[in-house]
Amino acid sequence: MSMLTDKIEVIEGIRQRDEQAFRLFVDQYKDYIFRICFSFVNDADDAQDITQEVFIKVFESINTFRSDSRMSTWLYRIAVNLSLNYLRSRKKFNLFERLEKVLNPDSILHQTDVNEVDENMEDKRIKLLYEAMERIPEKQKSAFIMHNLEHLSYKEIADVMDISLSAVESLIHRAKKNTSKYIQRKLKNKI
Repeated sequence: MSMLTDKIEVIEGIRQRDEQAFRLFVDQYKDYIFRICFSFVNDADDAQDITQEVFIKVFESINTFRSDSRMSTWLYRIAVNLSLNYLRSRKKFNLFERLEKVLNPDSILHQTDVNEVDENMEDKRIKLLYEAMERIPEKQKSAFIMHNLEHLSYKEIADVMDISLSAVESLIHRAKKNTSKYIQRKLKNKI
């Protein structure tokens, strides 16, 4: 196959198991998929592994893709589902990790070097936000991440999650409310 520039040609090439078409497809979407996975798992190595799984899934199930829908929405759904599956499989380990963090807080939270105060404060805020996000239900977390980190519209989120617009609004509202409550409670306990 010569130069593949048209998305339809690329998809058709993948359906026919053309390696050049698949390489072009991976090159085009790998950063996009990695960002999605990373926003869920917050670990570069894990996100890279899941990204590879996404492309394997795409290769295996390209015939299920309906050309009348957007490729990015289909890919997003696969990436979110595989990321959530990964998080579910890690849940029992995460419980122990969270307990360990509570019993032995990271040393970064106790550093008092004057030169590192601003950086540490930012690290604390980020860590607190991630803690809050880990404690909200998966659907709320998914909608919140898609809207705030990936900048998807409510309509796009509804398409990815296969739910109504009002359900998306409700999930994002509850996610904000629950993360805010958690953060306020944590900050209040530190004062």
